[in-house]
Amino acid sequence: MRVFLCGGGSSEKTTLVLKRFNEVIDNTKDILYIPLAMDEEKHSYDDCYKWVKEELKDVTYKNIDMVRSFEELKDIDLSNYGSIFIGGGNTYKLLKGLKDYNVFSKLKEYDGVIFGGSAGTIIFGYDINSCEAMDENRVHLEDTKGFDVLFGKSIFAHYTNEWSEEGHIRFTKFLSDYSKNHESVLALPEEDTVFINGDDIEIIGNRPYYEFNNGKRSKFQMLDYMIVESTDKDKDYIDGFASKLNSISKEIIDFFEISKLSRKMPIMLYDSLEEFRKIYKDFGYNLDDDGNTPLWVCGFSHKGDVHVLCLDEYKKTFGHEDATSDNLLYLILHEFVHSCHGEFANINKCYKWISEGVATTISHQRDNDDMIFDSDLDGMMYGLSNYQNYHTMFKHVLDTYGKDYVLKLIKDSSFMESETPKLYEEVNNIYGKGKNK
Repeated sequence: MRVFLCGGGSSEKTTLVLKRFNEVIDNTKDILYIPLAMDEEKHSYDDCYKWVKEELKDVTYKNIDMVRSFEELKDIDLSNYGSIFIGGGNTYKLLKGLKDYNVFSKLKEYDGVIFGGSAGTIIFGYDINSCEAMDENRVHLEDTKGFDVLFGKSIFAHYTNEWSEEGHIRFTKFLSDYSKNHESVLALPEEDTVFINGDDIEIIGNRPYYEFNNGKRSKFQMLDYMIVESTDKDKDYIDGFASKLNSISKEIIDFFEISKLSRKMPIMLYDSLEEFRKIYKDFGYNLDDDGNTPLWVCGFSHKGDVHVLCLDEYKKTFGHEDATSDNLLYLILHEFVHSCHGEFANINKCYKWISEGVATTISHQRDNDDMIFDSDLDGMMYGLSNYQNYHTMFKHVLDTYGKDYVLKLIKDSSFMESETPKLYEEVNNIYGKGKNK
C-alpha cells in the first residue's frame, strides 16, 4: 500500500508533501475525493470540493471526482483513479461508512496512491479510539480497528497545533494514559506526513512529531541529516542542539565527500541506563570480562543508528559524572561520524586510531584538548589505547598530510596497514615518549 498520512494541515503546511504526492501519482488519471468524514451542516460538500481544488492547485491530474455518499462510493471502480484523497472530519463517521458499505476492503486492495488528512489519516492506524479525546463516536461504531499500516501503532492528528495550552495538556494526558492501556500512538502535527511506500517509510515535514508508548512520550525532531528521538528528560536542552547538529553534521558529510546519505540517521537518546546497556549487550559489542556492557559506555553507533544516553543517565556512567549538555552534543556528533564513516567505507577494517581519531576530531569533540601521546603501536591499531591518543595521532596526520591522504587511509586498508607504523613513529617522536630520546 502507498499512503500519505498527513497530520491534518492545509495550504502552506502541506506544500512539501503535496510536491512529493505529485511526484508519485499517475498524473494522467483522475483523483477521487472522499469528503464523507465531514459534517455537511458545518461544511457543505460543494465547499469541500472548492477547498480540495485549491489545495491541489500545484498537483497535476486529469480531473477531481467527488463522491457525496457512501452508497455512491461503494459502486465506484477505484482502479479508474490514479489516487484517492480522503479528507478530515469525524473519524468514527468515516470508518463506519467505509465498513458498512464494504469500501474498507476495496481500499485495502487498491494499488494506487492514497492521501489521508486528519480523520483520513487516523483510519490507517491500528485503532481509531486513539482520537476519542478529539472526536465523538456519535455513530456508535463498535469495530474501531483501522487499516493498521503502521504495524500495531495508532495515529493522532493535529498534535501540538491545539488552539490552547489547556487543549495540548489534555490531549497529551489522554495519549499518555491511552498508550499505557492500549497500543502505542503516533501523534502528528499538521505540518508532518508519513509516506508509506510499500516497505519504505518516509517522513515529510519540518515540525517535531511524537510517539506515545506505555505512557511515555518520545519526541522526533527532523534535522537536515538526522532524526533525533528524545524524551521529556531532554526537553531543557534538546531544541538548542538543532543548529550545531545541522552545521557540524554538514561538515562531517562534506569531509567524507558523501553527496547524499542513504537516509536521515536516527539518533536515539535513552532515558534508562538499564535499557541502553541491555541493547548494547544484545548487539554483541565489546563487553567486559563478566560479559556485560562496560561501565564507561555512553554511546555507540550500530548499522548507522546512533544510540546515546540522555544527560541524566550519561552522568551515571563511569568517568562522566560531570558531563554537560555540550558533552552530550559532541557525543552525538562523534557517533554520527561513525555512521557516516560506515557509508563511506568499511569501518570494521580500520585501525582504531583512524576510526576513533576521525570521530573525535571532525566532530569537534576534542578541539580544546592538548596534543598528548603515550601509546604503543598495538594499542593504536587494536583499540587498547584511549581517545586522547587516537585524537592526537589522527589530527597530526590530517594537519600534516591533508584530507585526501586521510581518506585514502580510510578507504584503502592495504595503504593504511603500510603507512601506520611510519605515522606512529612520527607522532611518538613529536608528542610522545620518543620526543625525549
